[in-house]
Amino acid sequence: TFANVTGTANSVGVNTGTGLTLNIAVLLGQWLGTTNNDWGVASNWSGGVIPTSNDDVNLAGAGSTITLTTGNFTVKSLTTGAGSSLQLNGGGLTITGVTNVAGGLSIAAGTHTFGGASVFNGTTQLSGGDLIANGNLKTDI
Repeated sequence: TFANVTGTANSVGVNTGTGLTLNIAVLLGQWLGTTNNDWGVASNWSGGVIPTSNDDVNLAGAGSTITLTTGNFTVKSLTTGAGSSLQLNGGGLTITGVTNVAGGLSIAAGTHTFGGASVFNGTTQLSGGDLIANGNLKTDI
């Protein structure tokens, strides 16, 4: 996500209001977990925005447990760190691109679609729900 700021810098670099354009990138899709462990709570994500189909999601925080229970979400890619855990207990998660799960993955309910190449290197537990792999799937199960 980009924000555009326009204005003019005078000879000492002070913005006078016109002519200067700054593009400021806000990195979305980074898990913060500041409120709780619920995927569907905006304040848990960088920028206060739940990731969408254009976002690369990074759940790399050591010790993080992220739970999806309700709602349907689509993201561009998903990466988890070795110390994190993703629990899919309902709803639906669709990843259209690459998935790299180095931490734990638990699927208990819901329908979850992995569209690109998917690698599950951590502990993977399937106790219910549906896992749909439309690309190559590699797991240590």
